[in-house]
Amino acid sequence: MQTAVASLCSRVQAPNQVDYTKLRVLKYISNTKEMTLTIILGEHPSWWVNSYYAVNLDMQSHSGIFMTLGKGAT
Repeated sequence: MQTAVASLCSRVQAPNQVDYTKLRVLKYISNTKEMTLTIILGEHPSWWVNSYYAVNLDMQSHSGIFMTLGKGAT
């Protein structure tokens, strides 16, 4: 969070829309730091892995991984 604050402080002369979005996120984090997150554990973690090879015109590939550790957050 300190890096984001330092970055925003350097942009006060000419902020753009992305800077305002970052500021809103920092304000939300600051105002909700007393809230707790409870994660309900599941039976076992689940993994999904996917890859696509040479799908772009420049022959680059894409890959991704998604993992769950529980039933969800409350």
